[in-house]
Amino acid sequence: MNAAPSFKLLQGNLNHCSRAQDLLLQCLTECSVSLAVVAEPYRVPDHPRWFGDNAQLVAVYWAGGETDPPCSRRHTGQGIVAVDWGPLAVIGCYISPNCSLAAYEAFLGRVGDCIRGCLPRPVFVLGDFNAHSRAWGSKRDNARGNAVLEWAAELDLRLLNRGSVSTCVRWQGESIVDLSWATASAERLVTGWRVAEEIVTLSDHRHITLDVALQLPVHNGRLGEGPPRRWALKRLDRDMLIAAAHVVDWSGTAAEGATPDFEQRAVRLRADMAAICDAAMPRVRSGRRGPAYWWSDYIAQLRAACLRSRRK
Repeated sequence: MNAAPSFKLLQGNLNHCSRAQDLLLQCLTECSVSLAVVAEPYRVPDHPRWFGDNAQLVAVYWAGGETDPPCSRRHTGQGIVAVDWGPLAVIGCYISPNCSLAAYEAFLGRVGDCIRGCLPRPVFVLGDFNAHSRAWGSKRDNARGNAVLEWAAELDLRLLNRGSVSTCVRWQGESIVDLSWATASAERLVTGWRVAEEIVTLSDHRHITLDVALQLPVHNGRLGEGPPRRWALKRLDRDMLIAAAHVVDWSGTAAEGATPDFEQRAVRLRADMAAICDAAMPRVRSGRRGPAYWWSDYIAQLRAACLRSRRK
């Protein structure tokens, strides 16, 4: 039986450098990268394969090849952009190293809301978090790193970073600030993660590459694609169903031109139908994993009280 197809993702930071962005586009072609998450791009072109946030702090680039999964925008915010990429959701994010801790925690909260809005799809969260923790190989911990660890535990995210290779190299020193996170269902699809030290970036940051198989491994003699999606038809909002269908129809014209392959259009149609159903009625949940085993309502209350006190 054929193995699940594997696609390459790239994660990087361009420091708003035009030459670094030109070199990135060349690298994406040479390395056959299907999707790239870019923090601090020089600019976000007005092009159907580019998806930027509200402030051009982070962007997602889709290669749009014949065999690449279809890609469409899901959410845009300040320093946050999310796309549906085939069966996956990919979130790119960037937060300045100069903002206050309160603002940083508020940013994590917005990213968390975006992640919850993408479930039950497998979700990747890739970006420059500008935080330090020994958990991902830093030489020291700081308050931001502790905040990220608490945030990830609450959402049951899995850290994909491996080893202690620096992702940012400056004359002041080296650090690991570019982090790759995944939900449990997304982590199972990752077949490789590494810091690409050999790639010249013309930026302070090194690129990170991920290899992702978009089908689950063979199980019980057949390819598993997860449990079937079901919706609570008794709670259908017909007006919302019609409105969501109109929105998908309006936004589908540009995407249709970017995906001329009929098989990809069929995949896009299934994704659009699922999005319409999600907007009009809740899904029937089937045994999704909860947060980390040690998390509880009491710990959540203590954390909320601690954050309130810290902000004061």
